[in-house]
Amino acid sequence: MISMKTRTLWALGALMALAAIIAEAMGTHALQDIPEQGKANFRIATLFLLFHGAAFLGIAGLFRHYKSLLMDISLIAIALGELIFSATVIIKIFVEDPWWGPVTPIGGGILMVGWLLFLVSAFVSEEKG
Repeated sequence: MISMKTRTLWALGALMALAAIIAEAMGTHALQDIPEQGKANFRIATLFLLFHGAAFLGIAGLFRHYKSLLMDISLIAIALGELIFSATVIIKIFVEDPWWGPVTPIGGGILMVGWLLFLVSAFVSEEKG
């Protein structure tokens, strides 16, 4: 039987990968009049989405064998950080509002903390009995 955590990670991974593919497809047409730096930033955001989507799909398999509150917390941080980072990068390309500028590094910082916590969880997680 597949746990709800595993299904959630599976769904998040698929959703991130889907969002990356849709964004890239739409960006091919919507970014024609955007400066090169904006296009490069857009590609970074979509690559982050795609890579984190693949990571979540792989991590979903770990939940069948291991349990750890720290792993749970790390994955929430990674998902939240990815959402904030990629969304604000994409928003900044289309919306000229200085408010979004400082938000992107916050998302990146949360992402880094999430991956650091996930790293630590590798040493404190227990095998499911």
